[in-house]
Amino acid sequence: MTTKTICIVGAGTAGALASALIAVKRPDYKIINVRSNTSPTIQVGESTTPIFIKILDEIGILEDFYLNTNTTPKHGVKFLNWFNSPNFLAGWPLLGIKHSNLSFIYGLKSNKNLGRLDSKMNNNLIPYSDRFYSITALHIGAVETYNFILDKFKDKITTYTGNISYINKDQNTIKFIELDTGVKISADEWIDCTGFNRVLIGEESFEKITYPPVNSAIAGW
Repeated sequence: MTTKTICIVGAGTAGALASALIAVKRPDYKIINVRSNTSPTIQVGESTTPIFIKILDEIGILEDFYLNTNTTPKHGVKFLNWFNSPNFLAGWPLLGIKHSNLSFIYGLKSNKNLGRLDSKMNNNLIPYSDRFYSITALHIGAVETYNFILDKFKDKITTYTGNISYINKDQNTIKFIELDTGVKISADEWIDCTGFNRVLIGEESFEKITYPPVNSAIAGW
């Protein structure tokens, strides 16, 4: 049986997480990550959403990441005067999405502007949890984050450094790419994590899902 090869182009936060997540979920795949040697790094701090913690936990590096990077935990995220309304609060709740959605629905039924928050956040209280890593979000350093992740999984991810000089396409299918270092890379599937540069996908149009497979929805700010 031939091993499936997945190539992720881009080694920022998205590229590193995609590479690591696939490597963990599908150890039978060959994972390739291509990182540029000339693109400027984004020297910024980033505020994450709760899904970031979930992914770190799923790939098994949450505790190591927190202890070995300059990361700040966030026990809740609150936005004041959301949409210029002094009575409306929005953000990520302390007690989880389930509690948040119930509060929001209650607000709709009561004709009140109750955002996705809870009373403990409004009173500057942090709820006790038997698992510290049930925190809501993290504030991370972009460069430190993707370097840490790629180094952590260096035995499971084949990394090439260079810029793409040629893309061999057959209609919308990529057959292989060539780097300016002379390396030629073939893969069964490609993931573009190059942000606004859109190195792989360019201006290609893709099929859009017009009718999502759901039968109800809750609209909010």
